[in-house]
Amino acid sequence: MSSVKMASRRERVYSRREVEALIAEGRSIIVMNGKVLKVDAWLKYHPGGDKAIMHMVGRDATDEVTALHSAEALGRMHAYQIGVIEGRWSNFLPPIQGGQFRLKDVVDTEEQISDHENDSSSQGSSGEPSPLFEPVDAQLRQR
Repeated sequence: MSSVKMASRRERVYSRREVEALIAEGRSIIVMNGKVLKVDAWLKYHPGGDKAIMHMVGRDATDEVTALHSAEALGRMHAYQIGVIEGRWSNFLPPIQGGQFRLKDVVDTEEQISDHENDSSSQGSSGEPSPLFEPVDAQLRQR
């Protein structure tokens, strides 16, 4: 048997983009105390109703969850942990509030396009000056 221990499912590190992709796939993901929780199975059983959870999807719900739940309920939430977040968490706008989420392949494609545009835009001039900020005829404002 190997002496190298595999990281458990609950220790998997999720980037913000990976969490975004899970939410885009329709999963209900919240962050609590740096942990990523997939709470789909709990939605219909939540005593406060599913809407309370849906308003926290994509957000760090630590303060709300800690303030509103018993120690026993907090202990039960560990069953829904699928990993931990990478670095500091920046909240998403939940889907129920109009947040837009991209699937992983869409994010990857957009990054490739953006990288290509950044590479090509750094070469040569950036184009004509803006008439709002840079007068086209510089002699008009000489003093």
